[in-house]
Amino acid sequence: MADINLLPTEITPKGFMVRLAQILRNVATVGLAFFLISGVGIGAFFILTSVEIRSSTTRQDQLKTTVKSLESTEQSLILLKDRVGKVKQVLGADTVSPSVQKAGAIITSFPPDVSPKEIQIGDITKITVTVSDTSELVKFMSALMAANKFKRVDLKGFSFSPTSGYLVSIEMVDK
Repeated sequence: MADINLLPTEITPKGFMVRLAQILRNVATVGLAFFLISGVGIGAFFILTSVEIRSSTTRQDQLKTTVKSLESTEQSLILLKDRVGKVKQVLGADTVSPSVQKAGAIITSFPPDVSPKEIQIGDITKITVTVSDTSELVKFMSALMAANKFKRVDLKGFSFSPTSGYLVSIEMVDK
């Protein structure tokens, strides 16, 4: 087929203008392709970044809960370490204080029906006990005198109650 051009020859574009139009069309096509590729890349970047931010936030929340649980565990371990140190200190002590030895000697002399109410240990030892009957009181006083650890044993108070029995206050002076 023959190429028919109905436009007058004066209006037809010159060769330079046709080449410029073709170059501009190519530049526009390349620019549009670059723009579309850049847009898709930026969109993908934002999507990936938002996914990473969400996963980082989730991970941060998990780490916060882990830290909180570890804080309570750490506090328990610190308390346990402190207790172990105190136990080692107590177990490492070679001597028992004289007042504890004296209290031990007094308490072991209690008959079964004698229950202590108050014990004060010092240079003068004061004991308040309740006794259900007088025979147990005699056994208790005999045991104290037989121990021969006190210079003097004084009866400071003696009362009777039908519900609790005898309430006896004793004061003892060390030898």
